[in-house]
Amino acid sequence: MGKNEMLVSFLGTLFSPAGKRGALSILIFHRVLARPDPIFPDEPDAQRFDALLSWIGEAFNVMPLDRAVAALVEGRLPARAAAITFDDGYADNYTVALPILQKHRMNATFFVATDFLDGGRMWNDTVIEAVRGYEGETLDLTHLGLGRFEIRTPEERRNAIQSLLPAIKYLPAVERSAQVTAIGEVTRRPLPDDLMMTSDQLRALRAAGMVIGGHTCSHPILARIDDDAAYREIADGKQRLEHILSEPVSLFAFPNGKPGKDYEAKHVRMVRDAGYRAAVSTSVGAARRDTDVFQLPRFTPWDRTSLRFGLRLVDNMRVRGSSPHEGAAHHLPSRGGGAALAVSSTAARAAVPLSDGSDGMTCHYYAANSMLAWRQSGGDWADAAGARSEDHPMRSRWFRPPRHCRGSSSTSRRWPTIGRSARRPRCPLPPRSPGRQIGHRQFSEPRARERHGAS
Repeated sequence: MGKNEMLVSFLGTLFSPAGKRGALSILIFHRVLARPDPIFPDEPDAQRFDALLSWIGEAFNVMPLDRAVAALVEGRLPARAAAITFDDGYADNYTVALPILQKHRMNATFFVATDFLDGGRMWNDTVIEAVRGYEGETLDLTHLGLGRFEIRTPEERRNAIQSLLPAIKYLPAVERSAQVTAIGEVTRRPLPDDLMMTSDQLRALRAAGMVIGGHTCSHPILARIDDDAAYREIADGKQRLEHILSEPVSLFAFPNGKPGKDYEAKHVRMVRDAGYRAAVSTSVGAARRDTDVFQLPRFTPWDRTSLRFGLRLVDNMRVRGSSPHEGAAHHLPSRGGGAALAVSSTAARAAVPLSDGSDGMTCHYYAANSMLAWRQSGGDWADAAGARSEDHPMRSRWFRPPRHCRGSSSTSRRWPTIGRSARRPRCPLPPRSPGRQIGHRQFSEPRARERHGAS
């Protein structure tokens, strides 16, 4: 295990210890491409997915999702528990992702929308492939109310797709289908019919030890269809998967998966009534023992280095969705309008004790940032405090107190220090409104999901 993985493992154990206080981090993927896509460079390809699994395997304990949920409910999760999931049922899940999972001896759960098996194609992929294959330099869809796009470069094609998918996504099903068909008629390009798995591939995936879950039949936004249709989508998708696999299917993923927007409380009850035992959403956070097992959160970092990837996963552990927090978490401010990772004051003090003996709470910067700079500066806290951003992947502003609580002496600016008499400014940090930021980049859904009009 490398130093970065050791650091992530240590911090992960603070937030996700074994037992009843454990947290389950559920990662979400859609596709793993055989080679990089110039239009969607952030979509994981085989090489990057292999690296991701190496990072995850070094610092986390990956479990099959069904077993992880059972362990979560019973309060016997291992430290740093994690599960891997895929949505929709793309063919490359079997042809590309499965061999890499087997190489790393990991299990994943695949949520499949049954209407697209055996030659089907999701509406968002129709739009993507239509724009990808269009031979002109300008795509004019103004007669459809969708605008006009220059598509001379891969970046321009990506921008066009990212404008079209949100504009179409929440239309009524019939209107959305008509718009997608009209786009195909404008581009007049043959579209692939092998993007999704076949029934045989699905059976082979299960035979390899992977877990299969339901994802409705046609992947509708449940909140936009009537209750009878929503229940049929949930229940019929389960029945078809059980017919293909000849075994019960107990896990479900809400299409798109944003609580309150893509599904509502009544749909959670429908999933339970259909016979599922647990379900996942696309709300960020990590599941804990008091999390609703029918609304388990999922999140995957998009970072390109093992340290940033791991730290973002650790930070995500503090988010529990609608479940109550155990103790207050504080958002630790940084200069330049950014925000450092949030951490409970107890954990921060345990890792980097900077108390000045005052009744006010000292500014505690996240332990990971301090440790990283300390390691890269050769063990000198003063050098770590004054580290330049070009020398370290984490910005130097993370090691300095916020502008409003700096003292006037030069020593207070060389902060944090341990075992020194330098004056440290006091800065009470009451809990702030929940924000999800790490460094200067704000939490959002992974950019790779921009290509997916659906989840």
